[in-house]
Amino acid sequence: MSGRHRCPWCGERIGPTGALKVKIERPGREAVVLRWHMPDCAEADPLHMQLADAIGLPDNAEGDDATRVAYVALVSRAREQGSDALREIIDIPRDIPNAAQTLRGPGLAWGVLSRQPRARACVVPQRRGRR
Repeated sequence: MSGRHRCPWCGERIGPTGALKVKIERPGREAVVLRWHMPDCAEADPLHMQLADAIGLPDNAEGDDATRVAYVALVSRAREQGSDALREIIDIPRDIPNAAQTLRGPGLAWGVLSRQPRARACVVPQRRGRR
């Protein structure tokens, strides 16, 4: 049985077992999850290796920049498969807390920081009282 996630390397669906799950997160803030078939796709994908190397760097500006570069490259490659596949490759279980921005943008904006349309105020019609 196949799941709702796709491998960023081969583009095929990820089953319930045999996947490498990589979570990129800022504690208490946004989180993004990528899954590769293990071991074949994870070992073959140069962007997985680049991301793994970046995550292994110290938690500082250099490590953050390297992680961002690898992640943006993964998103760019996933976009080539279309917006539906992009949503299945880039899993965003927790969006950024800023109400004006989102990682869950429409179409090919999924997975990258974009402006979120302002929510319209909900107007509830009022019943007129009896006279």
